[in-house]
Amino acid sequence: MAGKRKKIFNLICLNYRDIIKKCWPWAYKFFLIDYFILIFAHRYSAQNFNALNFKDNIKSIRARGKHDWLRANREGKLFQVSSSWGKFWIWLQNKLSLGAFHERLERAIYLSFFSMTLEFLNPLDREIFKDFVERKLQMMNRLLKCLEEVNGGEFGKRGSIEHNIQLFHRRSFIQAKIIKQMHQAVQQVRKPEIVKLAEEGLRAGFTPHLVGQGKSGSYWMRSKEAEVLGLFKPFDEEPFAINNPTKGGRITFLGDRKMRPGVCVGEAAHNEVAAFQLDKFFGFGIVPKTYYASFTDRAFYSRLDPLHKSPHKKYGSFQEYIEGFISFYEIAASEVPKIPLDEYQTLLFFDLISGNGDRHLDNLLIGDEKLAAIDHAYCFPDVASSIETICWSLKPHTDKLFHPDIKKLANHFPFESLSWKLRKRCFRSYRSMERLRERVALFRAAVNADLTAHQMSFLFNRQEFVKLVDLGTDLDKEAELIVKTYVQTL
Repeated sequence: MAGKRKKIFNLICLNYRDIIKKCWPWAYKFFLIDYFILIFAHRYSAQNFNALNFKDNIKSIRARGKHDWLRANREGKLFQVSSSWGKFWIWLQNKLSLGAFHERLERAIYLSFFSMTLEFLNPLDREIFKDFVERKLQMMNRLLKCLEEVNGGEFGKRGSIEHNIQLFHRRSFIQAKIIKQMHQAVQQVRKPEIVKLAEEGLRAGFTPHLVGQGKSGSYWMRSKEAEVLGLFKPFDEEPFAINNPTKGGRITFLGDRKMRPGVCVGEAAHNEVAAFQLDKFFGFGIVPKTYYASFTDRAFYSRLDPLHKSPHKKYGSFQEYIEGFISFYEIAASEVPKIPLDEYQTLLFFDLISGNGDRHLDNLLIGDEKLAAIDHAYCFPDVASSIETICWSLKPHTDKLFHPDIKKLANHFPFESLSWKLRKRCFRSYRSMERLRERVALFRAAVNADLTAHQMSFLFNRQEFVKLVDLGTDLDKEAELIVKTYVQTL
């Protein structure tokens, strides 16, 4: 019955202006009904919360005495109340508003805890990471002990905050794993000569130059002779990562799946190097040489040091610059048919194997009848996802049958040795390698059925790949069945 009365009261509060204006026009004009309603019936919403208050709120909770009460304004800022009159006034307001004041208080406390977990969600210094997590969790648990009771009653949001602490701990573990893998990847490989030249350029005073386009932080690195050597992409400046200088999207934690289906934030550098290793494994010669690298300079962006006052050490991928190539954006449509067919089909086969979800005109280069592919951050997904590549629309090549050499390679695909190499050297997961196996199986069935690239473009979508997930020994049979069913619709 009390819940029903509360619902009726809330309904009246939401529509009181229309009700009073229609029934008692004189009261609507002459009495300050708005003030009365807002004081006693304002229900605090999370949309009203100002995250800038959370530090002061935490201080208020920590400084709260055993017999002190708390109140919160409409922006979610907490205040201590020690006087008997102040406590009585809070009690009276809470009773008259059917618990609205206490609800506002609990939400302000809960969102203050939640904001604290987001304060520095991506600490990237491995040496202080463990200490940071332990201290943050200890602080949140100590604050929880200060809230056994709030204003004479049991604190109702304790379970929500404990769940949030567990979530923060899990995210911290995932981020620690990604950071550790990136450091290991750089340390376990021999430093290439071109990376040493880039380090000499830094010592000579040639700072990294931030690329103006794109959604990630990418830097041109130069030698001591001011010659452009390659492009460095720090893993903590990817789209959605904490130190992304482009501000192209909201900040999230490393390991979050905000980029493309099956691709995690913080793993683009691994995909860049894995794409080169895949190209090198088969000898395609399409992807420029790409290595793991680390550089230290004050030009690199850090959210904790936006004015670049101190040098920062960054880990990521380094791709060599190749001369004589231009973007597909810069060529005329009449030049597309002049692309060698074998180059086109090799590129398409590469994109199908790697599961590329972002091949467009900007990251496809051409020079002297030779293709070059860059930007492979969205490759090697660990879920079934569609193949999105500009190769599907490059006519007249899309209407040609695949070369016998590619057909032979698909039928004798060295999956085990390739999978071992990508997992060991580039930290690609077992799941991502299984998705690669499924893509190869579908391509093998399609090319054996003499399908052209144009016909395959309607076949290589998520709906078909989902049917192949985790089939094991029945994978090839199911792929052949999918292609056979598809051919009947042509």
